[in-house]
Amino acid sequence: MPFVQRKAAPTQAPPPQQAPKPADIFEVEDVVDMSAQENETLSAPQFKAPEQPDLSCGAGPAPILDGLKGGAATIAPAAAAAAGPIVSTDLTMLAVGVVVMILVVVNVALVLYLALSKNSASAQKEAPPPPQPSVHYISVPQPPPVQPVYHDDEPHNPRPRRQSAPGGEEVHNERMKRSSSARSLKSMGDRAETLEEAKAFTEERNNEVRNMSPREILESLKAGNSRFWNGTPERVDMSAVERRQLIHGQVPKVAVLGCADSRVPIEIVFDQGPGDIFTLRVAGNVHGSHVAGSLDYAVHHLNIKLVVVLGHEGCGAVKAAQLAEADIKGEQPYLRDMLLGMKKDLKANSKDLDSIADPRARDREAVIANTRAQVHKILEDKAMRAKVKAGELLVVGGFYEISSGVVDLFEVVNPELLK
Repeated sequence: MPFVQRKAAPTQAPPPQQAPKPADIFEVEDVVDMSAQENETLSAPQFKAPEQPDLSCGAGPAPILDGLKGGAATIAPAAAAAAGPIVSTDLTMLAVGVVVMILVVVNVALVLYLALSKNSASAQKEAPPPPQPSVHYISVPQPPPVQPVYHDDEPHNPRPRRQSAPGGEEVHNERMKRSSSARSLKSMGDRAETLEEAKAFTEERNNEVRNMSPREILESLKAGNSRFWNGTPERVDMSAVERRQLIHGQVPKVAVLGCADSRVPIEIVFDQGPGDIFTLRVAGNVHGSHVAGSLDYAVHHLNIKLVVVLGHEGCGAVKAAQLAEADIKGEQPYLRDMLLGMKKDLKANSKDLDSIADPRARDREAVIANTRAQVHKILEDKAMRAKVKAGELLVVGGFYEISSGVVDLFEVVNPELLK
């Protein structure tokens, strides 16, 4: 029998003696339990930061670090889940609060506006009437109305004439005697209402103009200008039937060569009406070939007995003609030629312009010198000179003062031109 050696049963070693655990040493399980408690605390509505563990231990750092890592991994998701709903809820509440505040402000403003509107309307309704002036006006008795004067030769048309101041018929007749034409008679109150009356007025007026001498026509122009600057014009608007009579022809009293300046309305300045003045207007009232042709027609075909060359105060063309030639040559061709011709005329008819210190006096002298030059050009025509010598035509110059409305008419006599 073989010898079998029996193995001895292993003896169990006694368990090692565990050292007593200090009170301030945490095990890993304790750390995990603490992390679970902290997670429950974080999941609550109110978030509290976990208390920092006391790391001052004597068992070594490894168990403590492992526990902190596990706790952090558990705390982070819970904190994020708790913070999200809190932030979203705060923004919603803030937006609702802003909207409510805006609505409150709008309602308050609307209430204030309605209250102010109501107060304003009530104040307007209850406003007292304006105070009456304390001035007492004295009533002046009105004079009795003037009875209209009827003419025996017009029983079929008893139209009243315009009455003058006291004096009645005598004053009226005297004014008719001083009137220069039937146009003045019409302006004192008569107006043609039918074609027959308009025709009678026109024939009467034309015959009177044909029978007037050049001097009488000149005096009638002076009288018309006096009425103008005195503010008592007699020119009135024509009726429709009177305007129709003008289509049959014209018998003007005077031809006026005036400036194109808009401040010089020739018919108004002389208190004349349609058909009284044959008007020629050009800048600087300059005589030229076209003006000469128009004057020939007026004198030789319309039998005009008076020609007036009318300059005026503050004429821009005359002022421009006194500039240096270099400045004038820079203008447009037609304007340049006109100004150079006027400059030549000024030198020939007034050599003392530069010696006049007063600007207004120098302006007047320059305008008169230019007017005199244009009159001389008209009288250079042989046919015009012949009529002047025969006493059938009168050519004069004039200066219209815009500031006063007065026209100074003067004759330009040059014996050399009338030989």
